[in-house]
Amino acid sequence: MSGETPPGSPRRRRGDRGQLAWSVVLNAILVAAFVLAAIPFVAIVRGFVDAVGQSKMRSGVDWLAYGFAFTGLFLGAIFFAYAIKYYLSTAMVLLTTLVTTPRNSSQSKSSPNLTGHKRISGTGHGNGNGNGNGNGFHIDLGYYPFVSVHVAAYNEKRVIERLLQALDQLDYPAYEVVVVDDSNDESLQILQQWRDRPKFKILHRNSRAGYKGGALREALKVTDPRAEYVVIYDADSVPFPDSIERLLPHFYRVAERAGDRAIGSAFGREEALTGDGLVKRRTEVAAVQSYQWHVLNKSESWLTEAVRAEYAGSYMVERPFQDAIGSLKMIAGTAYMIRADILRQVGWGTSITEDWELTLKLYIRGYKVVYTPWAETPAECVSTFTRLARQRMRWAEGHTHNVRKYFVDVMASPFITPLEKIEFLFDSTYY
Repeated sequence: MSGETPPGSPRRRRGDRGQLAWSVVLNAILVAAFVLAAIPFVAIVRGFVDAVGQSKMRSGVDWLAYGFAFTGLFLGAIFFAYAIKYYLSTAMVLLTTLVTTPRNSSQSKSSPNLTGHKRISGTGHGNGNGNGNGNGFHIDLGYYPFVSVHVAAYNEKRVIERLLQALDQLDYPAYEVVVVDDSNDESLQILQQWRDRPKFKILHRNSRAGYKGGALREALKVTDPRAEYVVIYDADSVPFPDSIERLLPHFYRVAERAGDRAIGSAFGREEALTGDGLVKRRTEVAAVQSYQWHVLNKSESWLTEAVRAEYAGSYMVERPFQDAIGSLKMIAGTAYMIRADILRQVGWGTSITEDWELTLKLYIRGYKVVYTPWAETPAECVSTFTRLARQRMRWAEGHTHNVRKYFVDVMASPFITPLEKIEFLFDSTYY
């Protein structure tokens, strides 16, 4: 505490004024970007009204021709808005990181934001100071909330034991692992060897009813009643030993001490607390999504390199920007933690994109999803065109189904902010 700036000092006041000015600048840029993205849509509507008003469409052929023309312009406007969004995301994240990150930060000596070998070996334990949003990787609650780790597996003989070994080595004293397996390959024999292991519950289904959502529903039924949080992993993941400790702090808010406030505070989204070290539950946060770090097979081919680059852009540019401005954020199917009480209340759907369905159900009920890049989980990406095509077709089908199913509920929900609804409209046009 001796190295911190007193709250009433001139240095702190100057820093607060600078932070406020930077927040105003960034929000002004954000508003300007929204206006710029809206201009083509306004122009299209005005052009259509003029065309109708001046009676230029006199026959069915005219209506068809103008219909194709305005449809093309509308699609072009959507792509233009997407371009504005992603260029803005990249610029904001890079600028904010460069401007707001101190050059001589005390975190360089004991940073909670460690990666790679230090996390694998467990030698990277920082001092746990974190920041006001719980971005440190340890938080002292006075006890260890019980965590249930759920895995839904289907014919994963190549990777399932690697995952189970990683889960067996989690550095957390109060957790269990529930695996629901729908396999009809050698995975059955591999999982049979783990049935009698402490902390492990292995279930087998003879059908794929409900797909992944159906399997996770069965896992929830046998979850220890003490569980306060549930973590979901796909079979190709290899979580670090400190993964639970990295995710848990984001459900709490700690009174600001020295804090690197990162991107969120730059947009004026900090919520001040009083009392040094005071811990408060972030009741609006239902789930924390981490970074799916697709590095395990990234060098297998140029396709895996390309898919890895795609994911990196999403997880290190788009999602931090969404989290910073408070827009809607999707749960990504793996490497996330969710409050067990809320999951029991909401329940699992049986959509083939159960993660997107869960996201919408949470937001409709007034809950939020937050994102952290500091709980990254190594995983594999698809390695052949056939698998990539099947994966994206499955995503497209499930995504579109849930957009149609929940569109009215999302747009009518009083709990979802206008910015979150705009993000939902963006997401609705993905496929």
